Amino acid sequence: VWFLAFRSCAAEATSSLDCVIQSRSNSSGMIFEVCRVIRADHPSLPGHFPGAPLVPGVVILDEVLEALIEWRQNAKLTGIRTVKFLAPLKPEHPFTICLSADDPRPGEVNFCCRAEDRVIVEGRLEVVWEAT
Repeated sequence: VWFLAFRSCAAEATSSLDCVIQSRSNSSGMIFEVCRVIRADHPSLPGHFPGAPLVPGVVILDEVLEALIEWRQNAKLTGIRTVKFLAPLKPEHPFTICLSADDPRPGEVNFCCRAEDRVIVEGRLEVVWEAT
C-alpha cells in the first residue's frame, strides 16, 4: 500500500521542505521515503566552501531526523550507530531520504539518502518509541 502526497521540488520552493512523501509497508517492517532540497541560501553554506558550496553532513543528518519525526512522531533519536558519507551534495539538488525499520531489531532505523541514482549517505539510527 502506497500513500502519496506531492509538494513542489521546483527551484521556486521557499524552504528545504519535502516534495514527495511515500510510505509503504512490507512483510518485514515499514519503509518511508521523502524528498528534500537544501536551498542555496541555507545559513551553513557560505563557509562550506566559498565559491563551491557543499551541503554539510550535519545538515543532511538534520533532514534525516526531521524525516524520522515526520514518519513516526513518537520517535526519539538516542544515537547514531553508524553513518557513512559516500558522495557530496550540492545545494538545490533534490535528494531522497529512505527510512526503514525491521521488526527483528526494535529501536533501530536504517537510513539512506540518494541523489539521482546514487547513495550519498547511509547509516543506522538508534531510537526509542515513546508512548503516545
